Amino acid sequence: MLRSWSMKTILNWKIAGCFFIAWMITNGWAYVLLGIGVLFQLKFLIAIATAYLSFLWLPFTPEKIITIAIACKLRKALKV
Repeated sequence: MLRSWSMKTILNWKIAGCFFIAWMITNGWAYVLLGIGVLFQLKFLIAIATAYLSFLWLPFTPEKIITIAIACKLRKALKV
């Protein structure tokens, strides 16, 4: 009972949209910068994005927790 309620609450399109926005705030910008840097051969963008992304892949970074917290706050703020 609890499992089906939590899955319905967590796994819906509104939460997915909020999670995508939160992911873009925490990680997505670095992937976009890396893509632009590689596309236009801009070494400073590649360096910034690579440094941030390599920091995220370290085991002690709380990136997922922060992303989920931002998504929950967005859900409350947008009242969805």
